[in-house]
This record gives sequence, structure tokens and C-alpha cells, in this order.
Amino acid sequence: MQIKGLAMGIACSPDLANLYGAYFENSILSRDEYKDRMPFFGRYLDDLLGIVYAQSAEEAMILARGIEYEDVEIEWAVSEWHTPFLDMFIYLDPVTKTLEHKPYRKPLHHRERIPWASHHPKDVKKGTYVGEMSRLATLSSRLEHYQDAIGDLRSLYESRGYPAALVSKWTKENYGQRWKNRLGEPTSRSNESFVLKSHFNPVWSAFNVHELGKIVTDSWLFSLAAYDALRSADVGLQSRPLVKAL
Repeated sequence: MQIKGLAMGIACSPDLANLYGAYFENSILSRDEYKDRMPFFGRYLDDLLGIVYAQSAEEAMILARGIEYEDVEIEWAVSEWHTPFLDMFIYLDPVTKTLEHKPYRKPLHHRERIPWASHHPKDVKKGTYVGEMSRLATLSSRLEHYQDAIGDLRSLYESRGYPAALVSKWTKENYGQRWKNRLGEPTSRSNESFVLKSHFNPVWSAFNVHELGKIVTDSWLFSLAAYDALRSADVGLQSRPLVKAL
């Protein structure tokens, strides 16, 4: 039924988006001007990043705008020194002349986290925190960037009610390991498949969802009828003329 675009949440959406982008990129990026002047081009769904050899920002913009996708509008931004890409900030170090990167947070990011008061198991909360440590380590090209990011992460979780001593313990146990293994090869797995068997609780077989919907709807209708009756009675009292008894 949807004839334009892809519905959010459909499993095939990322694959179709990547195939659609590759259809145009393969023909454009194979040209000589892009081979010689664009040493890197990457795309994550609808976010693009490229490194261009150019004498000016205007010249770089002309080359970037040559990458087009049919029926897709792209907003390009050019900078000689830095640019954000997803949750990473990339910059050219003016002293070492090397590309560096560190974690980046969008200005409108709400920074919500699972609060300590939630009923999530403790190991789930710890896994979330340690997982964020791994993400921040991967996004940091220098140790000082990683240190700053971890300090901010600790403050964020403590502000959500997490005990400071517990957050400090999680940090000390995983700090060095997460930094050391940030760019390591993934652990190899055996070819044997692991099948996780699951089934619905049989109690749901006796549950009538249509009956539940009827109960909810009837409750709403009853509440609305009662509200209308009270409102009509109130309007009638207000409009009744006052009579003074002698």
C-alpha cells in the first residue's frame, strides 16, 4: 500500500535502502575524478561521509554534489577541519596533521537512560553501562577522549540514581579491557548453530483478546455517558431562573 518510501521497522528496509544507494554510487564513484580526488566515501543508510582533495570548500562541494540519488534530496556540508558523522566527531589535528575522532552527541539528544529505580535486573543495568563503555572506546581515537567520555558517562548514570560506588566498580572492572579491545577482531564462532527453543505460555490460549477489547470499549462508553449526563445537569442548573421566596 505504501508506494513511496519504506515503512519504519520493516526488516528489509535497511537492505533495500543500501541496495538503492549502491545502484547510484557504483556508477558515480567509479569515475576517474572521484577515484583521484575522493580517497574515502562511506554511507550508513542515509548519512554520508567523504574525504575530498580540493583547493577550496566550493570545489569540494561541487564534487560532493555530483553524488546524487534519484528522488532523494541530500544536504551537503563542507569543512576543512572537522565534521560530525552519526555519533562521532571527526577532526584534523592541526599539529600532527592526522585525522582523529571522538564521541559526539547531537544538541537535541535527550540522553535518557534506564533509571536505577526501574525493575530491570541488575545484570541488565550493568550490561547496558558496560556496553556504552565499549561504544565510547570505539568512538575515541585517543585515550584522553575516552577518559573524558567515561567521566561524562559516570556522571550521567549517577544522575539517574545509580549508586556512585557501584558505577565506580563497574568502571574499574572494565575500563582498561574496553580500551584495549576496542578495535580487536571479533571472537570467532563455531559453525554449529545454536537453536534457542521458545514457546508461548499456554495460559494465553484461554485468553480472549476480543473480550478484553469489548470490556475496555464499554468502560469508555460508560464513562463518556456519565460525563455527558453530569455536564447536562450542570448546564441545566446554571440556566434555571432564580426565584426568591417571600
